[in-house]
Amino acid sequence: MTNDSHDHGATSSFERKQHLDGISHQSSTCTYCKKTFEIPAFSRHQNRCKAKKGNNKHCQTLTFCILNDSVFQHILSFLTNQTLTKLQMITGHRYPDCKPQLARYCCKCENDNPVILRGLCRECEATTEGYEPLVSKKVAKERYCVKDILAIPCQDRRSNTLYDRVALENHMLTSCGSKLRWLRVIAKRGIYRKQQETATQRREYERRLFLESLAKGFSSYVESVSWKETNEDKLESAGSRFVVLSGALETRGLRLRVDSYICKEFILWGYGYVSDVVDTMEEMNFLFTHTDYGQLCAQRINALQDEWGGWFRRELMNDVVQKCREKLKAQLCIDFLVESRGIVLPQKWESCRPRFEEVTSLGIEPKLQALYIYSGGKTPPNFANVRTTGPTSIRQLL
Repeated sequence: MTNDSHDHGATSSFERKQHLDGISHQSSTCTYCKKTFEIPAFSRHQNRCKAKKGNNKHCQTLTFCILNDSVFQHILSFLTNQTLTKLQMITGHRYPDCKPQLARYCCKCENDNPVILRGLCRECEATTEGYEPLVSKKVAKERYCVKDILAIPCQDRRSNTLYDRVALENHMLTSCGSKLRWLRVIAKRGIYRKQQETATQRREYERRLFLESLAKGFSSYVESVSWKETNEDKLESAGSRFVVLSGALETRGLRLRVDSYICKEFILWGYGYVSDVVDTMEEMNFLFTHTDYGQLCAQRINALQDEWGGWFRRELMNDVVQKCREKLKAQLCIDFLVESRGIVLPQKWESCRPRFEEVTSLGIEPKLQALYIYSGGKTPPNFANVRTTGPTSIRQLL
């Protein structure tokens, strides 16, 4: 071998070694574990990377070994209705025993247990704080859908009758035959209740539209007095009375008050006459504006209660209050007829002036005949028997 060939071989070996050294100093990053390795070690790491094996485990395909349709049908019989519903959604198949419409009434525990209270079944709720093992008759009927409630043992309390929840559940399972049949009963009750709510909302919407088509402001008045009438003929008649009374009050400088029971009786049910209602509203507005009517009336009622020991039967109390009010109105009416003080009196009081002048022309103290002057009568009283002194006892105010 010549020296030239020896030198050439040495040069090639040296270049190859430099090339391998350059490759060994290069590095690469693993896409699975994000670690950096040199090229020779990186090749070995790719085959042994634990992160890569874990990633492949998530991506592996699982297959079910099903021998035939009858075996598969037998396997499906072990699954709950909630599981079948999810499997049906995943596979897109339709299973004959699956009732997806009942799954919405079940608890999330996947045991086909119906939701009873707090969005949970009884078993799940029993593991939470505040669980009550007894429920009222209303809950037993509405939540458990119990019809023959008398057949279930109960605990009679002073204010309520309570039933054991386990007993209610066992009763429904026995009477229905299975959880799915019990769920079907609950679902029917829920659908019926939803239909009732929808129908009620529709009727309320139609009623509101009809009220708005009547007199202006009548719909707001009906809502304010909480009137639930749905008959359109009665609503239309009440709307007409609302317009008449509102206009009559405006001619006296008054407005319709929502808290006035006499106005409510006239508008809603047609009790009384519009002239009497307007006169009363004008009188009450005058009394509360220019007198201490409310305070004086309360003082007289308290005085009567003190005199009689503070006890009244309800019927007697109502009669006492009404007589006190009428007597006080009559006395205040006489005071202002004697001296009007430059104030425009209510028309009801002005209509009492002829009787007031009749009494004064006979030389009788008007306050002694206040009720006659205020309320009138078919014939005047026997003035010869009238006493010339006022009442000496609060009892005489009645």
